[in-house]
Amino acid sequence: VAAALDAAAFGAILDRFGESTLNILRGWAEVERVPLVYFHDDIAMTRGLIFRPAWYREFVFPWYRRFVDVCHNAGQKVLFVSDGNYLAALDDILETGVDGLAIESSAMDPAEVMKRAGRHRFYLTTVDNRVMDFGQPDDVNTQVQKLHDLHQEFPAMWIGRGGSVGNEHPNALAFSRSCRRLFGAGPEARKGSDQ
Repeated sequence: VAAALDAAAFGAILDRFGESTLNILRGWAEVERVPLVYFHDDIAMTRGLIFRPAWYREFVFPWYRRFVDVCHNAGQKVLFVSDGNYLAALDDILETGVDGLAIESSAMDPAEVMKRAGRHRFYLTTVDNRVMDFGQPDDVNTQVQKLHDLHQEFPAMWIGRGGSVGNEHPNALAFSRSCRRLFGAGPEARKGSDQ
């Protein structure tokens, strides 16, 4: 409510958070072997942005640019993470210089985000939470296959399970089986088999 009633005053509060965040990032920049900064700021919900894009452009995205610059100057990559559908602000987010994007597949189509953002970035996405929690194992298999197909075009992509089911749930087991079938056992297994 404060952001709508007095945007400038709320912006001044955000500036204090921005300065604090810059100080934290400068500290992490001094730590050896921190190649990736996971930058999480929930700016959206499932149906879209919380505030108008113009509000983010004025009060938030200039800070993102400064955050990314600090990380890049330290040789770190930046993964932007937000729940929800931030498509209306995707171009603005990309202009801040982030290297990667987390994609909530229950809110946005990963293919659309990746095609707009490009192959030179990396991505973190999951099976749609609704499918994992309420679907059937065949639905999960279909989702993993779609992500695998997308991975062929965008190889810098991490795929997680998503949802909130336990490890022994039929959908979790289907996810594990599908990933092993499509992606293999992972680099550790291949490394051992090369010897």
